[in-house]
Amino acid sequence: LYGENLEFFTDAMYTKSSSYYQLAPTPITSQTTGIVIPADNYYNPFGTDITSWNYRPVEGGVRPVDDVYDFFRFVPGLRGRVGESSWNWEAAMVYSETRSRQVESGDYYIPYVEEALARTDATAFNPFGIQQANPSVLNDAGLYLNTMGMGTLFSVDAKAYGDLTDLPGGKLQMALGGSMSEEAGSLDPDFSKKNGLGIGYNSALPFEGKREVNAGWVELKVPILGEDQDIPLVHALSVSGAVRIEDYSDLTSDNQPGAKPKFTLRWEPLKDKSLVIRGSYGESFRAPSFAQLYFRGDSFPEVRNPYTDVFEQIPAVLLGSVPGQEEYPGLVAPLKPEDSRSFTAGAVWDVPAIRGLTLSLDWFRIESENTIGGSSQSIMDLNALSGGPANAIPNPSYNPNLPITAGNRPLQPGVNPTPGVYSGLISFNPVLNEYTSVIQPYLNLASANQEGFDMAINYNLPTENYGTFDFQWSATYYTTFEQETVPGAGFTDYLGNYSSDDFGFGSLPRMRFYSSLFWNLKGIELGVTLRYTDGYLDDPLATDSGEADPVDSYYQIDVQAAYDFTGNTPYGWLDNTKITVGVLNVTDEMAPRVYGSFEGNTEKNLYDVRQQFIYASLSKKF
Repeated sequence: LYGENLEFFTDAMYTKSSSYYQLAPTPITSQTTGIVIPADNYYNPFGTDITSWNYRPVEGGVRPVDDVYDFFRFVPGLRGRVGESSWNWEAAMVYSETRSRQVESGDYYIPYVEEALARTDATAFNPFGIQQANPSVLNDAGLYLNTMGMGTLFSVDAKAYGDLTDLPGGKLQMALGGSMSEEAGSLDPDFSKKNGLGIGYNSALPFEGKREVNAGWVELKVPILGEDQDIPLVHALSVSGAVRIEDYSDLTSDNQPGAKPKFTLRWEPLKDKSLVIRGSYGESFRAPSFAQLYFRGDSFPEVRNPYTDVFEQIPAVLLGSVPGQEEYPGLVAPLKPEDSRSFTAGAVWDVPAIRGLTLSLDWFRIESENTIGGSSQSIMDLNALSGGPANAIPNPSYNPNLPITAGNRPLQPGVNPTPGVYSGLISFNPVLNEYTSVIQPYLNLASANQEGFDMAINYNLPTENYGTFDFQWSATYYTTFEQETVPGAGFTDYLGNYSSDDFGFGSLPRMRFYSSLFWNLKGIELGVTLRYTDGYLDDPLATDSGEADPVDSYYQIDVQAAYDFTGNTPYGWLDNTKITVGVLNVTDEMAPRVYGSFEGNTEKNLYDVRQQFIYASLSKKF
């Protein structure tokens, strides 16, 4: 619907996606399940109850996981102009809804496993042979877990923008706006999932969270100087400033994000506008998610024992940090938003001597703090640094120059008069000097500083008879990536290494780049891309050598061919139709081995572990 100063617009979309992956066969351990093999189990050769045991029923197959997502979004709105002025306005409503379903298969039901172990005839569960468990027994004990999730967003927002007055460099422009929104999220696991009756998957409790968010913002663009001033080396100079403030109903008054500013500078020193020098400073935040506030479930993280330097996999209870947790008063603090500050400075140059060639170089620095993480490792480390467990004291006879044995351990049983922080969240065996479990709430812990350069080369070459060639190269080179995972412990530079912590940084190569060359002629498009990731050093605590072994650099070559029918056929109904085929990882390169990574001995967040992948797509725009 159009009017002279009024326009109605709308946007609607629906997406359905599904994914599948699989895990190794379920590990059955007495430590995580508490299951005892009875003395009269038919296959028990020892004639006594077995309270400590491990078995992985490979003969039962892998654990498949299916995820299905349905997403719907609807946006109606109005926009228009204020009379004959330069001012425009826009108002819209947004409603979106996400529904998810996760089915975890290949697991075993604890009560059935216990019943099968208690049998005294040949139908009993046999964990003593090498993959000798009876298939029918495994089938009878089989289990799949069903988890439903839902998230909704309803918001209304409005904005207005236009010119305020004339300045020497041009128009002083202003924009301002605000929004109100309601968000909701929920998780609904089935009976077995929420009661921890499966063995191979983590349990989770249902939760439902809601929040209201009110926001307002204003922005000014100030053109200080322009070409009319005819000042050498200042063809144009402008600055802009903005501030945004938001209020969250589910954060305490002390933990609101507050006002976040942003400032930018743009300078064009040459009359031909070929060179732009730019810089910026900005502050931002990320509010805690519903999962970080309300989720509760279990996990089995791999952690490093700070007293023995040995890696252990222990049970952990994941706990959302809702204010007023009754179970752990004084230990689970209300979460703050994550905060960051960013600085950039750089230049873009459209090279006059080579038409179509653009070069850019930008320096950046990002400082973040209050990063939210569920870190068992940080809880253990901070506890050890500040006093240790409540039920252990230093062993006066411990000799750090000798191997750790039953008689030579750092700690011994005793009542600690000054236990460290978070001692109420950990369970520690002082006889074995081992952690037996940990409560892992989401906490504001980590801080990090990143610094480096973004570089890009773009060259577009149109020809009269041979089509258009387009070359792109972009890279990021880090000079610093330092992190503090325990407050007060000081920063450590992890750049060029594998960072084995619970905050998700993982592999930190110094450089990554992307390069592509595409040719287009009358709807035909052919292209090749190259992706490169620099090498780095593996986690020395995870390698066979005990050294920081190098991880090889990695490259991936992709090819693509496409045909766009628009304007290239006599059939108008084929306009906006495009066919694309391609091959990812043409040379079938394997992702490098990264032994510090917990799953699969590689970095699946950094590399495409699918190896060679052939695809085809058909798109049509209406």
